[in-house]
Amino acid sequence: PTNNFKWNSSMGTKIVVEFTIDTKGNILDPKIKQGINTELNEKAIEMVKKMPKWIPVSKPVKYILPIRLNLK
Repeated sequence: PTNNFKWNSSMGTKIVVEFTIDTKGNILDPKIKQGINTELNEKAIEMVKKMPKWIPVSKPVKYILPIRLNLK
């Protein structure tokens, strides 16, 4: 990863990640629904994959997680 990222306001400050919670609380198949750029999108996916298990559900559920960034 580089620290040469150039951001401008037209890029937005939110990444939206969609994933499934299975019956054991595992996070499955995270994917970007709305992104900023490849590097930040990959970091968002990595962050979601590292989250602890969620509360188990009776049947798999899709979840959408907005991640708001404070970019300057």
